[in-house]
Amino acid sequence: MAEMVRKQIYLERRLDRLVKERAERWGLSQAEVIRDALKKAFHLGGERPELEAWRELKRFFDERSTLASKRRGRRWKRDDLYEERTARRRDG
Repeated sequence: MAEMVRKQIYLERRLDRLVKERAERWGLSQAEVIRDALKKAFHLGGERPELEAWRELKRFFDERSTLASKRRGRRWKRDDLYEERTARRRDG
């Protein structure tokens, strides 16, 4: 582990609450969460691999959503489906 330097900082209550929540969720110390956030802010790497995996999933779903929205030019109407279904029941 790299040599550490002690820092004392003041956080807004909202940030304090977020740090505590993330630390508990990720099973890390609050100091680790803050260090990771600083590394990310300064583009020094150190981001948790599972976070990058979630981002990849989000990109995938966003891409799929975009593709689906492009194909949404459907040519049928919901009422047409109900009519067809009702007709099959009558005739069947």
